[in-house]
Amino acid sequence: MATNVALAALAALALLAPGARAGSAISTAECTSKWCRAGKAKQGERSIIMIRPAYNDIVNKCDASCMREFGWGATGADQLFKKHSFGMVSFPEALGKVLDVTVDKDVRHASSCASSTWRSEAIAAAKAQHGVDAQDYEHIVAFLPNVGVCRNPGAAGGNWVNYFYGKVTVITHELGHAVGTSPVLCAPFCVVCHSTQHGLGLACCTVGPAEMT
Repeated sequence: MATNVALAALAALALLAPGARAGSAISTAECTSKWCRAGKAKQGERSIIMIRPAYNDIVNKCDASCMREFGWGATGADQLFKKHSFGMVSFPEALGKVLDVTVDKDVRHASSCASSTWRSEAIAAAKAQHGVDAQDYEHIVAFLPNVGVCRNPGAAGGNWVNYFYGKVTVITHELGHAVGTSPVLCAPFCVVCHSTQHGLGLACCTVGPAEMT
């Protein structure tokens, strides 16, 4: 079975989409068997809510305008996902929402990175302050405060993403996890590994169905 998959992958090299190129860090066989998990990624138009909680002593510098740019700007998550999944995954702005909320507590000098608690508080605040249930959206991005105890720029799991600092590449990379690929965004019939682009993962698999030439 593995041999057949590898042969099919090599035969499909000619179908490489314009601008795509095979990555050098991982073989085609590894891409197909390990990274791609072909067909298992969530596809189609995905709904997303971005929430920024403001605490008494700190707030993430990325404001509502910044969040919209990260989601739907010219180089935002929606555009990058559409490009690198060949249109199979997108985050239309019409299905999205951006919210600012307030949380009555101090976190700047927190002794540990209580990011799951902070995210839960942001979700609860969205419901209390705006009447919006974040769980109605397929993906939740919490723009959490950049405090020293949280050392990573972002994290993801299930339907959520935590963003602390950095460029839009942090959001796209973490959303790559959240749409169900491990650790990258892959097209369902991936056969060739693409080198990393725009933070979408360690190796971006970018070849789709045979009709995509």
